[in-house]
Amino acid sequence: MSRVIEDDVEHIVAFAFSEDGACLVGADGNGILYVWEGEALERRHQLETDLDVMHDVAFDGRHAVVVGVGDLEIWDVESGERVRSIAKPVGHEIQAVTFVGDRIAAVGDAELLWLFDREGRLLSQLAFGGERNVSLAFDGERIVCAAVRQGGSRVVYAKVDGDRLVEAEGPAIEDPTDGMSALAFSPSRDLVAFTARELGVYGFDGAFATNLSAEGAVVVRDPARGTVAEPWSAPVFVDRTQVAVGVPGGEVAVIDVKARKRVATYALHGGRDVTAIAFDRGRLVTAGRDYRVVVTSIASPSS
Repeated sequence: MSRVIEDDVEHIVAFAFSEDGACLVGADGNGILYVWEGEALERRHQLETDLDVMHDVAFDGRHAVVVGVGDLEIWDVESGERVRSIAKPVGHEIQAVTFVGDRIAAVGDAELLWLFDREGRLLSQLAFGGERNVSLAFDGERIVCAAVRQGGSRVVYAKVDGDRLVEAEGPAIEDPTDGMSALAFSPSRDLVAFTARELGVYGFDGAFATNLSAEGAVVVRDPARGTVAEPWSAPVFVDRTQVAVGVPGGEVAVIDVKARKRVATYALHGGRDVTAIAFDRGRLVTAGRDYRVVVTSIASPSS
């Protein structure tokens, strides 16, 4: 069962649920931050930021930090008030952001990772990755970054040591394309999914990573279409081994990466590209270029 909770919004570029699922924030392409709350995800706030274009949002249950074309902004989603703006690094544009405890990590159009405190001070920066770093996640121990470089992409890792960023060890993940765009971890943190020109899912075994989707990429798309270059949404885990992702053609596919097969398909946005996706407790939230936000109740996948 699906229902529309917004039907006249600029395309949402990123969602973030609170840990308890009681609140959802969404950043749209017009610089508007939306806040929905409760089981029904009723809109609480529509907040106008000073960002011309948004790229990402992170949410810790009380505060949302949004990034895009302009400075970082921190918002109190309960009061609907902007807490502060954080000056972006001079000469750079930030693409992705995540909370790391009481700190904020960000990456952008350079081979740099930045660490801020919540008062807006730049504590540290670390040069690593690729020509640009495009996606960011925190696995509870490490900051994990998708780094794009000419001729391919890779995943790189960092840790916070006091006020310093330091490089960290992690499973080697390489992608032959330069299109790696978004990362997501499974609930157990032993799988990581990313989207590039197709879906890649890796399983961790100590210091090694195995591409679980390499032999099953065709289940995510119609093989008759050949090479697909249309946009893919960020992936999201809906179960320990199942990933939901917006695929070319405007559908949302649920892929069992261990079985290497598509187990469900949802046509939610009239064939228009899916631009953002989130999941919490049976609620799949998607946004598309049809300017709608849709909530779909999905059955708990068998594991």
